[in-house]
Formats: sequence, C-alpha cells, structure tokens
Amino acid sequence: MDESLIRLPEVKARTGLSRSSIYQFIRDGMFPSPVKLSPRAVAWVSSEIQAWLEARIAASRKPVVLARAAGARGSRRLPMQSPRDPVEVAS
Repeated sequence: MDESLIRLPEVKARTGLSRSSIYQFIRDGMFPSPVKLSPRAVAWVSSEIQAWLEARIAASRKPVVLARAAGARGSRRLPMQSPRDPVEVAS
C-alpha cells in the first residue's frame, strides 16, 4: 500500500475536484482528512485517496451492472418520459 503523502494540487489532479469541493466533502465526512505537516501545510495519504476513488468508481458502476443483468434476462425497457410531457398526479 502506498503511504506517500500528496499535496493539494495532486489531490485535485487525481480526483478532478476543486479545492472547495474537497474541503466541503471533508466537512461532510465524505473525503479523507488531510495530515497536518506544519501550522500552514497539509497533505493527504496517497492510498486513502486511491481507496476513495475506487469506492466512487464502484458505487457509480453498481446500477449499470444491475441494469445490464436485468436486460440480459429479457426485461422490457420502459419508454423515457420527456420533460415536457404532463405528469399525472393521483388525487
């Protein structure tokens, strides 16, 4: 496991997130916290960032895999509803 430390520009490059998004995800408990190097410097553990990326990829792929599996069994696809089509509301 890679325990090297990476600074913010590398974290942004690897994740594709902006600085503000990274810190918001940290506040929300959805992103690894940085390691404090000095009073004005932080870095992230490379393996923790890689694990976060892998978890995000896995989470985004699960619905696709299930949809493909359902399609392989011959299930019907429902037509897409246009945003302009009226929506029926039960009263």
